[in-house]
Amino acid sequence: MSSARDAGDEAALRWDYSKLAATYDLRVDYSSALVAEILRELGLKPGDAALDVGAGTGKLTALLRAFGLEVTAIEPNAAMRSLALDKPSLDGTLWVAACGEALPIVTRTMRLV
Repeated sequence: MSSARDAGDEAALRWDYSKLAATYDLRVDYSSALVAEILRELGLKPGDAALDVGAGTGKLTALLRAFGLEVTAIEPNAAMRSLALDKPSLDGTLWVAACGEALPIVTRTMRLV
């Protein structure tokens, strides 16, 4: 089961994507081949830590997890996180309620942001 942790006040956010959450996954998928090439070029391997900032409903997060990365997903919008938390492909992902401008990640080194 995925987990979520609050690390900020959502009321302070400047943008609200709540109305877009239900259709967010209709966006074009990320290129698996391109992501594979980027990971290869960076020398990343399964088990490496990645940070997905502005993770939305987890489209890129799921792809990074499929390549074996341990992903922490930063997403300030509760509606987006709620949809992501229901996806089996995102089990094991740590979801953090925060903005990219104020990342609360201080205790872990990330190989990819």
